[in-house]
Amino acid sequence: SGCAASDCWKALAVPAKLPRTETGTPSSAMALSMACVACDSDTPGGRLKLMVEAGYPNGFELTISTTNDRYINDGQVAQAVAQFLSRIGIKASVDAMTNSIYFPKRAKKDFSFAIGGWPAETGEASSFLSLWVASLDQPLGLGTSNYGGFSDPAFDKVFRQAIETVDPDKRAKLLQQASAMALAQMPSVPLHFESSIWAFRKGIAYQGRRDQYTLAMSATPASAAPSAATSPASTPSGTPSGTPSISPSITPTISPPSSPSVTPSVAPSR
Repeated sequence: SGCAASDCWKALAVPAKLPRTETGTPSSAMALSMACVACDSDTPGGRLKLMVEAGYPNGFELTISTTNDRYINDGQVAQAVAQFLSRIGIKASVDAMTNSIYFPKRAKKDFSFAIGGWPAETGEASSFLSLWVASLDQPLGLGTSNYGGFSDPAFDKVFRQAIETVDPDKRAKLLQQASAMALAQMPSVPLHFESSIWAFRKGIAYQGRRDQYTLAMSATPASAAPSAATSPASTPSGTPSGTPSISPSITPTISPPSSPSVTPSVAPSR
């Protein structure tokens, strides 16, 4: 984007000190989405210039692979992304399919441009960065959702130092630095965040989860649910019976192709 890291990435304060709750703690991925939208000041003309500088004066073609039944309006979101890409000469087609077909194919990297989402279970940037941005390291469990094959040794060095740091203030600063490095290169393009809704019958209380799971063990008698005053979650535990519980959850992102000069194969996955 046209923003300097020093001006924009301050908005990405890593919430290392925020309450670590099952729901309600805003994920860094959500912050990524909002920060990018707020600070993106470049113009279509500027983007076209970048395409020329990258060696694609006439653009190129690619396929956006997406689910059509996993995220809110996921197929329509992919169509919107394709339209945005067309403004700078990238001819994008959308290959949408049911998630039971999509995710196994994405796991095999049978795509070139794919959509996905992830919540932050810990409430800090490490959750998203460790899986979607870090270089693949199976023994350490890093980069397992890095489907575009992005790898930056400088980022990995800072990020690994961050996840090995126990001091919350030092850890937060390192994660902020890692977030800025990731956003500067855009291995994933943040799109938006969505909220999930749970409805339950009278006499039952249920607090929504960021991972969107619905677990029977999480349902409690309404009288036994902790009061909103004692819960830092954005969705009150004592939601009136019969009222939907809404919780911020998944942040869909787009994983760019590792080599845009190659026309995407029509095979998405998870």
